[in-house]
Amino acid sequence: MSNAKHNRNADPNKFEPWLHRYVPPRLHAEARRAWSQGWRVQLAWVKKNMLNMRDDGTARVGIKTQENRSQVLQQAFTQLRALGFKIENILSFNQKHLIALFTLWYEDQAKPGTIADRRSILSVFCNAIGKGGMVPSVKDFNRLGLTPAMAKRTTVAREDKSWGDEQYAEASKEAYLRDPKYGRIVDMMLAYGLRGKEGYMLEPHLADCGTHLHLTHGTKNGRERDVPIDTPEKRQILDRCKIAVLDKSDSISGKSRGLRATRDWYKRMNAKIGATLAGKIGKTPHGLRHTFAHDELMKRGVPVAVKGEAGKVPADAPKLSNPEKRVARKEVAEAMGHSRISVTGAYAGSLRAVPTTHANIDASRAARHADPAEQQLTPDAIRAKQLPDKGMPAKN
Repeated sequence: MSNAKHNRNADPNKFEPWLHRYVPPRLHAEARRAWSQGWRVQLAWVKKNMLNMRDDGTARVGIKTQENRSQVLQQAFTQLRALGFKIENILSFNQKHLIALFTLWYEDQAKPGTIADRRSILSVFCNAIGKGGMVPSVKDFNRLGLTPAMAKRTTVAREDKSWGDEQYAEASKEAYLRDPKYGRIVDMMLAYGLRGKEGYMLEPHLADCGTHLHLTHGTKNGRERDVPIDTPEKRQILDRCKIAVLDKSDSISGKSRGLRATRDWYKRMNAKIGATLAGKIGKTPHGLRHTFAHDELMKRGVPVAVKGEAGKVPADAPKLSNPEKRVARKEVAEAMGHSRISVTGAYAGSLRAVPTTHANIDASRAARHADPAEQQLTPDAIRAKQLPDKGMPAKN
């Protein structure tokens, strides 16, 4: 473990020591100019030059990750100044600022998963400014006097996010009318459980390995995977894509646009067919992965709790023991690009949990708020106990 990364006794608020320890020499002159122009320019410089790589430094993070990091950090510093913290040098970011932000987000009723994501981004930022040990993991939130429950994700699905057959048929028809390339992406996402980026970056000729589809482009964290081509329907859908893509090295969407423009085109197509939470379908294309997961689990003999009666194992599916169900869930998780078996619960739910339907969402939410663990520290208690008096506005 690097002393440079975790030495909390060092004083990273001094610009020059930080510059020489953490910034490549070729960027020193540019960094000095940025630091002479205030916190906004400093933050923009750090976001551009120090937050665009993976933790291991092997490659750039994806466009979406870069945008998320940028948006969260801009929001965080803007909110801190609204709270009364007049930060002029971003290297002065410290623990009291962390506590203020987590408390504010909790009071604003941000979801635990949202707070956890923002925590991760703050951790990356603190690594960049030489304070890598300052942001605790969620389970260690007690170090800040906060409850881990405020950022603890719920990994088991409680409502069905999959697409119905009629929703898919209508959406696929309209997708092909809008743009056949987009229609083929939608079909592949359902047939093979692809993420959106995996769909529009897929090179069908190169990915087709006969018995399986080998995914290399657009996968999460660059993790390659194989999806079995185990039904005639899957084979037909892939072959139709190959016939339409004449250049064997080309992707379904075509490479002429460039990645960022292709992503924007894909998002526009989603909106045009209503594949958004606010659109006529009421579900995003990611729901096609849920549909894929449900189908794959049930045909292997694993029930899908969030579908209720419709999620029971088909009569022609194998009857599995618990160890065999575990193997089946592992197969599905790997086909979807996950290493943990438990992730199937995020798609299928748990038979030990009551699925959340539109009729009982409010009741479920009320029950969660009544959980003593969720109420370990109320927002007022957190603020009164932890936030510094100086610079914090009084609550009305």
